[in-house]
Amino acid sequence: MKLLIAGLGLIALGLALFLFTDLNPTTPFIAGAVCTFLGVINLLSLLHGLGAGSASDTTDAIDLVLANDRDSARRSAQGFSDHI
Repeated sequence: MKLLIAGLGLIALGLALFLFTDLNPTTPFIAGAVCTFLGVINLLSLLHGLGAGSASDTTDAIDLVLANDRDSARRSAQGFSDHI
């Protein structure tokens, strides 16, 4: 989301430079287009669940699996343990 906002801001900056000054607006336009493109891809991947999980999510999942493997006797008596 931050990339999308930054990209739109850079495009607006490039447009302002083009309209109100004699400076070259090429760099903000190109950077804005790239940031907007990447921001849209990132937003779509998050909306469709294609984004990667964070490192803490992965660590928590591994800890949960290890905790359940260590207590196999207790697991069969009490069911699946979701607490570490």
